[in-house]
Amino acid sequence: MSPFRMATSEVSEVERYVREKFNVKEVYYKGSDALEFSIAEGDAYKEKFEDLVRFLRPKGLLPALRSTDGGLALYIESTRGRLKRKMFLPVIFFVATILTVTVDGWIRAYSLTGSFSSSRVLLDTALYAIFIMAFLGSRAAVHYMTCRRDGRPLPTPYFVPGFPTVMPTFGAVYVPAEPAVNRDSQFELEPLATVAGLAVAALALGVGLLDTQVLTQQAAAGIFGANLTLVPLQVPAGIQLLIGSYLHPASQSVVVLSPLVYASWICFMISFVSIIPSRQLDGGNTASAVLSARNLTIAVLVTLFVVVFVDLWMAFFLFFVSWSTRTLQPLDSVSRTSRRNVYLYVALLCVAAVVYLVLLYPPLPTTY
Repeated sequence: MSPFRMATSEVSEVERYVREKFNVKEVYYKGSDALEFSIAEGDAYKEKFEDLVRFLRPKGLLPALRSTDGGLALYIESTRGRLKRKMFLPVIFFVATILTVTVDGWIRAYSLTGSFSSSRVLLDTALYAIFIMAFLGSRAAVHYMTCRRDGRPLPTPYFVPGFPTVMPTFGAVYVPAEPAVNRDSQFELEPLATVAGLAVAALALGVGLLDTQVLTQQAAAGIFGANLTLVPLQVPAGIQLLIGSYLHPASQSVVVLSPLVYASWICFMISFVSIIPSRQLDGGNTASAVLSARNLTIAVLVTLFVVVFVDLWMAFFLFFVSWSTRTLQPLDSVSRTSRRNVYLYVALLCVAAVVYLVLLYPPLPTTY
């Protein structure tokens, strides 16, 4: 509880407003900084609760609607005086993520384009880091704009650095300063973030295809050495189709994929993981707004099984975040998700399936 107390006049004002909106059976005074209302069931509370949040939030008060053994309970307590999160650790994670992404970009650029020119290595390294960080930034911008629109405190972003040459970043985990108002509010974030992220990923793929080299075997041997061994490797069907359509490689050609194609693969991978059920990430928040707790657990297990075939390191990361802590409930955990958002969630899963089948599996090699 907050050390700040509610004035008597403030308590009376809050109680009067709640009684206007809800059918109140009993009122319980929890000291002088919290109230509890026993609410009669059998009414639609979603819009009324949203109005209550808009009324209380400027006063430094926050409600929560919960289902209990005795029916419905509405809790109201003060948020004034709560300590703000320090940004020291998030800044460290952000800088570390930039470093791991840049190092990974340099390693891939040097191994693929180092034989062409040193200036191209620097350019590809810079573009590699810019596209991945722009992708992460686009998703972060959606989080911030949504919170600003709803009047909620901004979440704390924890960018997750990865391992160069393996997975340079695992995306970001957002710790909300305040729960979403209801399941619809909790759900609506991911469709916007998905569109923003996929747009950046598609742009990275397009630039990467322009930067991809198609060489004859003689030219490749002259650049990479006479002992060059050509092993036919598969790439995701969508990337292979784009290479064939726009670069027209001959049967004996050597295709040197740009590091930017791999950057786009990472962006598509994080987008995929952010849609499918995975606790603590956007996909988990979205799924928990639609699925029951039991069905969410089953969905998370299925997700882990699928991701193992795409990227083993990402599967380990998902396992860690899925069972380390639990998804935060919205303030109104009684009202259900609207039917429109249920249909939209099915559409999102279809998008995830297309991204998986066309752009992610099998995992992208650096050359083929």
